[in-house]
Amino acid sequence: MRLSLVHLGIRTVLLLGAGCTGDVPPEPSDEGSGDTDGDGGGSGDDGGDGSCVEDTQCAGYEICEGGECVDGDRNNAVEEAESILWEDTRTGYVNPESDVDYFTFDADGGEYVRISVTLPEAFDESDAVVELRKANGKVVTTADAFATETGVTGVDAVLFAYLDEAGVYTISVEDDGSAGRDVDGVIVGNRSYSYTLALEEWNGHTDEEDGPDAPSALVVLESERMWSSVGVVLEAEGDVDYIQLEHAVDGASVYLDGNQDLTGSDASPRVRLLTESGTPLTDKVGVGPEEYALAPALAAGTYLVEVSDAAGGGSANHWTWLHVISRIDTYEHTFDSEPNDGLVSANAMAQEEFENSGGNLFTRGQLQGNADDAEDEDWFRFSVDYGEAWIVACLNSSVYGSTMAPDIEIYGGGGELLGSATGSENTDPTTLIENLVATPGDYYLRIIPAVDVTGGAADWYRLNLFVASFEVGGYACPDGA
Repeated sequence: MRLSLVHLGIRTVLLLGAGCTGDVPPEPSDEGSGDTDGDGGGSGDDGGDGSCVEDTQCAGYEICEGGECVDGDRNNAVEEAESILWEDTRTGYVNPESDVDYFTFDADGGEYVRISVTLPEAFDESDAVVELRKANGKVVTTADAFATETGVTGVDAVLFAYLDEAGVYTISVEDDGSAGRDVDGVIVGNRSYSYTLALEEWNGHTDEEDGPDAPSALVVLESERMWSSVGVVLEAEGDVDYIQLEHAVDGASVYLDGNQDLTGSDASPRVRLLTESGTPLTDKVGVGPEEYALAPALAAGTYLVEVSDAAGGGSANHWTWLHVISRIDTYEHTFDSEPNDGLVSANAMAQEEFENSGGNLFTRGQLQGNADDAEDEDWFRFSVDYGEAWIVACLNSSVYGSTMAPDIEIYGGGGELLGSATGSENTDPTTLIENLVATPGDYYLRIIPAVDVTGGAADWYRLNLFVASFEVGGYACPDGA
Protein backbone atom coordinates (compact mmCIF):
# COMPACT_ATOMS: atom_id res chain seq x y z
CA MET A 1 0.00 0.00 0.00
CA ARG A 2 1.12 3.56 -0.60
CA LEU A 3 0.58 6.47 1.72
CA SER A 4 -1.98 8.93 0.41
CA LEU A 5 -1.99 12.28 2.19
CA VAL A 6 -3.96 15.38 1.27
CA HIS A 7 -1.67 18.07 -0.08
CA LEU A 8 -1.68 21.02 2.30
CA GLY A 9 -0.62 23.69 -0.21
CA ILE A 10 -2.02 27.07 0.61
CA ARG A 11 -3.21 27.47 -2.98
CA THR A 12 -5.77 24.72 -2.33
CA VAL A 13 -6.84 25.78 1.16
CA LEU A 14 -10.09 27.74 1.60
CA LEU A 15 -9.16 31.13 3.07
CA LEU A 16 -11.95 33.12 4.55
CA GLY A 17 -11.83 36.78 3.62
CA ALA A 18 -14.28 39.32 4.92
CA GLY A 19 -13.59 42.32 2.78
CA CYS A 20 -13.45 40.05 -0.26
CA THR A 21 -17.17 39.37 -0.27
CA GLY A 22 -19.63 40.73 -2.78
CA ASP A 23 -23.39 41.06 -3.18
CA VAL A 24 -25.04 37.69 -3.68
CA PRO A 25 -27.15 37.80 -6.85
CA PRO A 26 -30.76 36.63 -6.81
CA GLU A 27 -31.77 33.22 -7.99
CA PRO A 28 -33.04 33.04 -11.61
CA SER A 29 -36.53 34.52 -11.67
CA ASP A 30 -39.36 35.07 -14.09
CA GLU A 31 -40.25 38.40 -12.44
CA GLY A 32 -41.06 40.98 -15.09
CA SER A 33 -41.35 38.43 -17.89
CA GLY A 34 -45.10 37.97 -17.63
CA ASP A 35 -44.57 34.21 -17.42
CA THR A 36 -47.42 32.48 -15.55
CA ASP A 37 -46.51 28.84 -15.96
CA GLY A 38 -42.81 28.92 -14.98
CA ASP A 39 -41.48 27.70 -18.32
CA GLY A 40 -39.69 30.96 -19.17
CA GLY A 41 -41.88 31.61 -22.19
CA GLY A 42 -43.51 34.81 -23.45
CA SER A 43 -46.02 37.05 -21.78
CA GLY A 44 -49.81 37.15 -21.63
CA ASP A 45 -51.70 34.16 -22.98
CA ASP A 46 -48.92 33.05 -25.33
CA GLY A 47 -48.42 30.02 -23.04
CA GLY A 48 -44.70 29.84 -23.78
CA ASP A 49 -45.20 29.56 -27.56
CA GLY A 50 -42.30 32.02 -28.13
CA SER A 51 -44.25 35.14 -29.08
CA CYS A 52 -42.35 38.31 -28.10
CA VAL A 53 -41.48 41.71 -29.47
CA GLU A 54 -38.64 42.84 -27.19
CA ASP A 55 -36.18 41.33 -24.67
CA THR A 56 -38.09 42.63 -21.65
CA GLN A 57 -40.87 40.17 -22.47
CA CYS A 58 -38.46 37.27 -21.94
CA ALA A 59 -36.79 35.84 -18.86
CA GLY A 60 -33.51 37.38 -17.68
CA TYR A 61 -31.50 34.57 -19.27
CA GLU A 62 -33.23 35.00 -22.67
CA ILE A 63 -33.50 37.47 -25.54
CA CYS A 64 -36.19 37.97 -28.15
CA GLU A 65 -35.11 36.74 -31.59
CA GLY A 66 -37.54 36.45 -34.48
CA GLY A 67 -40.49 36.80 -32.17
CA GLU A 68 -39.29 33.97 -29.96
CA CYS A 69 -37.59 33.98 -26.55
CA VAL A 70 -34.30 32.10 -26.85
CA ASP A 71 -31.40 31.54 -24.44
CA GLY A 72 -28.74 34.24 -24.66
CA ASP A 73 -27.85 37.92 -24.16
CA ARG A 74 -26.72 40.95 -26.17
CA ASN A 75 -23.14 41.54 -24.97
CA ASN A 76 -21.29 38.69 -26.68
CA ALA A 77 -18.46 40.71 -28.25
CA VAL A 78 -16.34 43.75 -27.44
CA GLU A 79 -18.28 45.89 -29.91
CA GLU A 80 -21.52 44.82 -28.18
CA ALA A 81 -20.19 45.39 -24.65
CA GLU A 82 -22.49 46.71 -21.96
CA SER A 83 -21.32 49.80 -20.10
CA ILE A 84 -20.64 49.63 -16.36
CA LEU A 85 -19.89 52.62 -14.14
CA TRP A 86 -17.43 52.86 -11.28
CA GLU A 87 -18.84 51.67 -7.95
CA ASP A 88 -21.64 49.88 -9.81
CA THR A 89 -22.82 46.32 -10.43
CA ARG A 90 -24.31 44.41 -13.35
CA THR A 91 -26.20 41.11 -13.30
CA GLY A 92 -25.91 38.64 -16.15
CA TYR A 93 -26.06 34.97 -17.12
CA VAL A 94 -23.50 32.58 -18.55
CA ASN A 95 -26.08 31.08 -20.87
CA PRO A 96 -25.93 29.14 -23.14
CA GLU A 97 -22.69 27.11 -23.09
CA SER A 98 -19.55 29.01 -24.17
CA ASP A 99 -21.28 32.35 -23.51
CA VAL A 100 -18.82 35.21 -22.92
CA ASP A 101 -20.21 38.54 -21.69
CA TYR A 102 -18.40 41.84 -22.23
CA PHE A 103 -18.53 45.11 -20.26
CA THR A 104 -16.64 48.37 -20.72
CA PHE A 105 -15.76 51.32 -18.50
CA ASP A 106 -13.78 54.54 -18.80
CA ALA A 107 -10.66 55.22 -16.74
CA ASP A 108 -8.65 58.40 -16.24
CA GLY A 109 -5.49 56.40 -15.63
CA GLY A 110 -3.80 55.92 -12.28
CA GLU A 111 -6.69 54.00 -10.67
CA TYR A 112 -6.32 50.88 -8.53
CA VAL A 113 -9.25 48.63 -9.32
CA ARG A 114 -11.02 45.65 -7.77
CA ILE A 115 -13.41 43.68 -10.00
CA SER A 116 -15.43 40.81 -8.55
CA VAL A 117 -17.86 38.19 -9.81
CA THR A 118 -20.36 36.65 -7.40
CA LEU A 119 -22.44 33.56 -8.11
CA PRO A 120 -25.63 32.45 -6.33
CA GLU A 121 -24.86 30.62 -3.11
CA ALA A 122 -26.69 27.52 -4.32
CA PHE A 123 -24.84 27.43 -7.65
CA ASP A 124 -21.80 25.17 -7.51
CA GLU A 125 -21.62 23.63 -10.96
CA SER A 126 -18.59 25.60 -12.12
CA ASP A 127 -16.48 28.71 -11.68
CA ALA A 128 -16.51 32.03 -13.47
CA VAL A 129 -13.43 33.69 -14.97
CA VAL A 130 -13.11 37.48 -15.08
CA GLU A 131 -10.57 39.14 -17.40
CA LEU A 132 -9.51 42.77 -17.82
CA ARG A 133 -8.12 44.14 -21.11
CA LYS A 134 -6.90 47.48 -22.40
CA ALA A 135 -8.53 49.17 -25.40
CA ASN A 136 -5.92 47.59 -27.69
CA GLY A 137 -6.91 44.12 -26.48
CA LYS A 138 -3.88 43.46 -24.29
CA VAL A 139 -4.65 41.48 -21.14
CA VAL A 140 -4.05 43.35 -17.87
CA THR A 141 -4.87 40.45 -15.55
CA THR A 142 -7.30 37.56 -15.04
CA ALA A 143 -8.81 35.73 -12.06
CA ASP A 144 -10.99 32.67 -11.53
CA ALA A 145 -10.73 32.74 -7.72
CA PHE A 146 -9.23 35.33 -5.41
CA ALA A 147 -6.33 37.11 -7.14
CA THR A 148 -3.90 34.80 -5.30
CA GLU A 149 -5.70 31.77 -6.81
CA THR A 150 -7.03 30.80 -3.38
CA GLY A 151 -10.70 30.52 -2.56
CA VAL A 152 -12.62 32.96 -0.39
CA THR A 153 -16.17 32.88 0.85
CA GLY A 154 -18.96 34.94 -0.60
CA VAL A 155 -17.41 35.64 -4.00
CA ASP A 156 -16.31 33.50 -6.94
CA ALA A 157 -13.59 35.59 -8.62
CA VAL A 158 -11.74 38.71 -7.47
CA LEU A 159 -9.39 40.62 -9.75
CA PHE A 160 -7.06 43.41 -8.59
CA ALA A 161 -5.23 45.64 -11.09
CA TYR A 162 -3.64 49.02 -11.67
CA LEU A 163 -4.68 51.09 -14.70
CA ASP A 164 -1.54 52.82 -15.88
CA GLU A 165 -3.15 54.80 -18.71
CA ALA A 166 -6.41 56.53 -19.53
CA GLY A 167 -8.88 54.90 -21.89
CA VAL A 168 -11.67 52.38 -22.27
CA TYR A 169 -11.11 49.05 -20.52
CA THR A 170 -13.01 45.83 -21.23
CA ILE A 171 -14.13 43.21 -18.72
CA SER A 172 -15.19 39.75 -19.82
CA VAL A 173 -16.99 37.10 -17.79
CA GLU A 174 -17.24 33.44 -18.79
CA ASP A 175 -17.11 29.90 -17.43
CA ASP A 176 -13.71 28.41 -16.61
CA GLY A 177 -14.42 25.62 -19.09
CA SER A 178 -14.79 27.91 -22.09
CA ALA A 179 -11.76 29.89 -20.83
CA GLY A 180 -9.71 26.68 -20.89
CA ARG A 181 -9.15 26.61 -17.12
CA ASP A 182 -11.28 23.62 -16.15
CA VAL A 183 -8.90 20.68 -15.76
CA ASP A 184 -11.63 18.33 -16.97
CA GLY A 185 -12.48 20.52 -19.94
CA VAL A 186 -16.14 20.80 -18.88
CA ILE A 187 -17.95 23.89 -20.23
CA VAL A 188 -20.95 25.01 -18.22
CA GLY A 189 -23.61 27.48 -19.29
CA ASN A 190 -27.28 27.36 -18.40
CA ARG A 191 -30.30 29.29 -17.14
CA SER A 192 -29.25 29.04 -13.49
CA TYR A 193 -25.72 30.38 -14.11
CA SER A 194 -26.38 33.95 -13.01
CA TYR A 195 -23.69 36.28 -11.68
CA THR A 196 -23.19 39.78 -10.35
CA LEU A 197 -20.24 41.82 -11.62
CA ALA A 198 -18.94 44.66 -9.40
CA LEU A 199 -16.45 47.39 -10.33
CA GLU A 200 -14.83 49.52 -7.64
CA GLU A 201 -11.83 51.76 -7.15
CA TRP A 202 -9.54 50.50 -4.38
CA ASN A 203 -8.19 52.98 -1.85
CA GLY A 204 -5.58 50.72 -0.23
CA HIS A 205 -2.27 51.45 -1.96
CA THR A 206 1.18 52.92 -1.43
CA ASP A 207 2.04 56.52 -2.35
CA GLU A 208 5.13 58.58 -3.01
CA GLU A 209 7.15 59.68 -1.33
CA ASP A 210 7.60 57.04 1.34
CA GLY A 211 10.52 55.40 3.10
CA PRO A 212 11.39 52.90 5.82
CA ASP A 213 10.70 55.53 8.47
CA ALA A 214 7.52 56.74 6.75
CA PRO A 215 5.60 53.84 5.16
CA SER A 216 2.70 55.05 3.02
CA ALA A 217 0.30 52.15 3.65
CA LEU A 218 -0.84 50.23 6.70
CA VAL A 219 -2.03 46.64 7.04
CA VAL A 220 -3.57 45.53 10.33
CA LEU A 221 -4.00 41.79 10.88
CA GLU A 222 -6.38 41.76 13.82
CA SER A 223 -7.62 38.23 13.20
CA GLU A 224 -6.61 35.27 11.07
CA ARG A 225 -8.00 34.15 7.71
CA MET A 226 -8.86 37.61 6.40
CA TRP A 227 -7.11 39.05 3.35
CA SER A 228 -5.77 42.61 3.35
CA SER A 229 -4.82 43.97 -0.10
CA VAL A 230 -2.48 46.82 -1.02
CA GLY A 231 -1.74 48.10 -4.53
CA VAL A 232 1.84 49.11 -5.36
CA VAL A 233 3.34 51.04 -8.29
CA LEU A 234 7.13 51.29 -8.55
CA GLU A 235 7.22 54.54 -10.45
CA ALA A 236 10.95 54.96 -11.04
CA GLU A 237 14.01 52.74 -11.39
CA GLY A 238 15.17 51.49 -8.01
CA ASP A 239 11.94 52.54 -6.31
CA VAL A 240 11.06 50.72 -3.08
CA ASP A 241 7.63 51.09 -1.48
CA TYR A 242 6.99 50.52 2.21
CA ILE A 243 4.01 49.09 4.08
CA GLN A 244 3.65 48.97 7.85
CA LEU A 245 2.29 45.64 9.13
CA GLU A 246 0.59 45.38 12.51
CA HIS A 247 0.37 41.68 13.37
CA ALA A 248 -1.94 40.93 16.30
CA VAL A 249 -2.37 37.13 16.14
CA ASP A 250 0.64 35.97 18.14
CA GLY A 251 2.27 32.85 16.72
CA ALA A 252 0.21 32.76 13.54
CA SER A 253 2.04 32.34 10.25
CA VAL A 254 1.84 35.35 7.93
CA TYR A 255 1.55 34.89 4.17
CA LEU A 256 2.69 37.66 1.84
CA ASP A 257 1.16 36.88 -1.54
CA GLY A 258 0.38 38.73 -4.76
CA ASN A 259 -1.58 38.45 -8.00
CA GLN A 260 -0.87 35.09 -9.56
CA ASP A 261 -1.54 36.71 -12.94
CA LEU A 262 0.59 39.80 -13.59
CA THR A 263 0.40 39.53 -17.38
CA GLY A 264 -0.01 43.26 -17.98
CA SER A 265 2.64 44.43 -15.51
CA ASP A 266 6.35 44.91 -16.15
CA ALA A 267 7.24 44.23 -12.50
CA SER A 268 9.01 41.21 -11.05
CA PRO A 269 7.94 41.74 -7.43
CA ARG A 270 10.41 41.29 -4.62
CA VAL A 271 8.97 41.33 -1.10
CA ARG A 272 10.94 41.54 2.13
CA LEU A 273 9.51 41.38 5.65
CA LEU A 274 11.57 43.18 8.29
CA THR A 275 11.30 43.61 12.03
CA GLU A 276 10.69 47.10 13.36
CA SER A 277 14.47 47.41 13.90
CA GLY A 278 15.21 46.36 10.31
CA THR A 279 16.17 42.70 10.77
CA PRO A 280 15.13 40.66 7.69
CA LEU A 281 12.71 37.77 8.30
CA THR A 282 11.87 36.70 4.76
CA ASP A 283 12.92 37.73 1.25
CA LYS A 284 11.11 36.42 -1.84
CA VAL A 285 11.35 37.26 -5.56
CA GLY A 286 8.33 36.67 -7.79
CA VAL A 287 5.72 37.00 -5.07
CA GLY A 288 2.38 36.16 -6.68
CA PRO A 289 3.24 34.41 -9.95
CA GLU A 290 5.98 32.30 -8.33
CA GLU A 291 4.49 31.55 -4.89
CA TYR A 292 4.05 33.53 -1.70
CA ALA A 293 6.51 34.59 0.98
CA LEU A 294 6.05 33.09 4.43
CA ALA A 295 6.87 34.30 7.92
CA PRO A 296 6.23 31.17 10.00
CA ALA A 297 4.90 31.36 13.56
CA LEU A 298 5.38 35.12 13.71
CA ALA A 299 5.21 36.91 17.06
CA ALA A 300 2.67 39.70 17.42
CA GLY A 301 4.16 43.11 16.77
CA THR A 302 4.98 45.85 14.28
CA TYR A 303 6.79 44.93 11.06
CA LEU A 304 7.81 46.58 7.80
CA VAL A 305 7.18 45.22 4.31
CA GLU A 306 9.43 46.32 1.44
CA VAL A 307 8.18 45.91 -2.14
CA SER A 308 10.57 46.46 -5.06
CA ASP A 309 11.36 45.19 -8.53
CA ALA A 310 13.82 42.29 -8.54
CA ALA A 311 15.69 43.83 -11.49
CA GLY A 312 15.62 47.34 -10.06
CA GLY A 313 13.19 48.55 -12.71
CA GLY A 314 10.42 51.07 -12.38
CA SER A 315 7.76 52.84 -14.45
CA ALA A 316 4.04 53.58 -14.43
CA ASN A 317 3.52 49.98 -15.55
CA HIS A 318 5.68 48.40 -12.83
CA TRP A 319 2.70 47.59 -10.64
CA THR A 320 1.85 44.73 -8.33
CA TRP A 321 -0.41 43.86 -5.39
CA LEU A 322 0.41 42.64 -1.92
CA HIS A 323 -2.24 40.39 -0.36
CA VAL A 324 -1.53 39.59 3.29
CA ILE A 325 -3.19 37.04 5.56
CA SER A 326 -2.35 35.31 8.84
CA ARG A 327 -3.25 31.74 9.66
CA ILE A 328 -2.75 29.73 12.83
CA ASP A 329 -1.00 26.44 12.12
CA THR A 330 -3.27 23.43 12.33
CA TYR A 331 -0.53 21.34 13.93
CA GLU A 332 2.29 21.79 16.44
CA HIS A 333 5.92 22.04 15.47
CA THR A 334 8.96 20.89 17.36
CA PHE A 335 11.11 24.03 17.54
CA ASP A 336 14.87 23.61 17.58
CA SER A 337 16.37 24.40 20.95
CA GLU A 338 20.08 25.12 21.41
CA PRO A 339 22.38 23.46 22.06
CA ASN A 340 21.49 20.72 19.57
CA ASP A 341 24.69 20.53 17.53
CA GLY A 342 25.29 16.76 17.62
CA LEU A 343 23.90 13.31 18.38
CA VAL A 344 24.27 13.66 22.14
CA SER A 345 22.43 17.01 22.33
CA ALA A 346 19.84 16.27 19.62
CA ASN A 347 16.32 17.56 20.29
CA ALA A 348 13.65 14.86 20.61
CA MET A 349 11.13 15.22 17.78
CA ALA A 350 7.44 14.84 18.60
CA GLN A 351 5.85 12.14 16.42
CA GLU A 352 2.10 11.64 16.07
CA GLU A 353 0.70 8.37 14.72
CA PHE A 354 -2.00 8.20 12.05
CA GLU A 355 -3.77 5.54 10.04
CA ASN A 356 -4.30 5.88 6.30
CA SER A 357 -7.42 4.87 4.40
CA GLY A 358 -6.04 1.35 3.95
CA GLY A 359 -5.60 0.84 7.69
CA ASN A 360 -1.80 1.19 7.59
CA LEU A 361 0.07 3.14 10.26
CA PHE A 362 2.51 6.02 9.93
CA THR A 363 3.90 8.78 12.15
CA ARG A 364 4.40 12.44 11.31
CA GLY A 365 6.78 14.89 12.95
CA GLN A 366 7.09 18.58 12.08
CA LEU A 367 10.01 20.88 12.76
CA GLN A 368 10.77 24.56 12.66
CA GLY A 369 14.20 26.06 13.22
CA ASN A 370 16.80 28.45 11.92
CA ALA A 371 20.55 28.80 11.65
CA ASP A 372 21.61 31.06 14.51
CA ASP A 373 25.04 31.68 13.00
CA ALA A 374 27.29 30.50 10.18
CA GLU A 375 28.42 27.42 12.12
CA ASP A 376 25.02 26.39 13.46
CA GLU A 377 23.61 23.00 12.57
CA ASP A 378 20.57 21.39 14.17
CA TRP A 379 20.15 17.73 15.22
CA PHE A 380 16.89 15.95 16.03
CA ARG A 381 16.20 12.43 17.33
CA PHE A 382 13.26 10.31 16.17
CA SER A 383 12.23 6.68 16.40
CA VAL A 384 11.11 3.91 14.06
CA ASP A 385 8.76 1.43 15.70
CA TYR A 386 7.57 -0.61 12.71
CA GLY A 387 9.19 -3.92 11.79
CA GLU A 388 9.73 -2.61 8.27
CA ALA A 389 9.55 1.12 7.60
CA TRP A 390 10.10 3.85 5.04
CA ILE A 391 11.27 7.38 5.97
CA VAL A 392 10.45 10.60 4.11
CA ALA A 393 12.02 13.91 5.16
CA CYS A 394 11.00 16.99 3.16
CA LEU A 395 12.22 20.47 4.05
CA ASN A 396 11.08 23.84 2.74
CA SER A 397 12.71 27.22 3.27
CA SER A 398 14.02 29.33 0.36
CA VAL A 399 11.05 28.68 -1.93
CA TYR A 400 8.92 30.60 0.59
CA GLY A 401 11.37 33.40 1.32
CA SER A 402 13.95 32.01 3.73
CA THR A 403 17.47 33.10 2.85
CA MET A 404 18.92 29.60 3.08
CA ALA A 405 18.45 26.18 1.49
CA PRO A 406 20.02 23.69 3.93
CA ASP A 407 21.16 20.12 3.33
CA ILE A 408 19.74 17.25 5.39
CA GLU A 409 21.23 13.94 6.56
CA ILE A 410 19.78 10.92 8.39
CA TYR A 411 21.91 8.79 10.72
CA GLY A 412 21.33 5.46 12.44
CA GLY A 413 21.52 4.99 16.21
CA GLY A 414 25.21 4.16 16.02
CA GLY A 415 26.06 7.35 14.14
CA GLU A 416 26.28 5.79 10.68
CA LEU A 417 25.14 7.95 7.74
CA LEU A 418 22.14 6.37 6.01
CA GLY A 419 20.87 9.05 3.66
CA SER A 420 21.47 12.64 2.56
CA ALA A 421 20.07 15.35 0.27
CA THR A 422 21.38 18.71 -0.96
CA GLY A 423 19.20 21.80 -0.72
CA SER A 424 18.15 23.67 -3.85
CA GLU A 425 16.94 27.28 -3.68
CA ASN A 426 14.38 27.09 -6.47
CA THR A 427 12.68 23.74 -5.87
CA ASP A 428 9.63 22.72 -3.83
CA PRO A 429 10.50 21.02 -1.54
CA THR A 430 13.84 22.69 -0.97
CA THR A 431 15.42 19.44 0.25
CA LEU A 432 14.05 15.88 0.11
CA ILE A 433 14.96 12.39 1.29
CA GLU A 434 12.37 9.93 0.01
CA ASN A 435 11.58 6.34 1.05
CA LEU A 436 14.69 5.56 3.05
CA VAL A 437 14.21 1.95 4.25
CA ALA A 438 14.60 1.52 8.01
CA THR A 439 14.21 -1.03 10.82
CA PRO A 440 13.14 -0.38 14.43
CA GLY A 441 15.37 1.87 16.52
CA ASP A 442 16.49 5.43 17.15
CA TYR A 443 17.54 7.69 14.28
CA TYR A 444 18.96 11.19 13.92
CA LEU A 445 18.21 14.04 11.53
CA ARG A 446 20.87 16.69 10.79
CA ILE A 447 20.10 20.12 9.26
CA ILE A 448 23.20 21.69 7.68
CA PRO A 449 23.25 25.32 6.43
CA ALA A 450 24.99 26.13 3.15
CA VAL A 451 28.49 27.60 3.36
CA ASP A 452 27.29 31.11 2.46
CA VAL A 453 24.80 31.31 5.34
CA THR A 454 25.68 33.88 7.97
CA GLY A 455 22.84 33.01 10.34
CA GLY A 456 19.90 34.96 11.65
CA ALA A 457 16.11 35.17 11.76
CA ALA A 458 15.80 35.02 7.95
CA ASP A 459 17.64 31.66 7.80
CA TRP A 460 14.62 29.58 8.82
CA TYR A 461 13.31 26.20 7.71
CA ARG A 462 10.35 23.89 8.18
CA LEU A 463 10.52 20.11 7.82
CA ASN A 464 7.99 17.28 7.76
CA LEU A 465 9.17 13.78 8.68
CA PHE A 466 7.09 10.68 7.90
CA VAL A 467 7.85 7.20 9.19
CA ALA A 468 5.48 4.74 7.50
CA SER A 469 4.87 1.01 7.76
CA PHE A 470 4.61 0.91 3.95
CA GLU A 471 6.30 2.50 0.95
CA VAL A 472 5.27 6.14 0.75
CA GLY A 473 3.66 7.34 -2.46
CA GLY A 474 2.24 10.75 -1.50
CA TYR A 475 2.96 13.17 1.30
CA ALA A 476 2.57 16.81 2.33
CA CYS A 477 5.66 19.01 2.49
CA PRO A 478 5.74 22.16 4.62
CA ASP A 479 4.03 25.23 3.21
CA GLY A 480 2.86 26.91 6.38
CA ALA A 481 -0.69 25.56 6.29
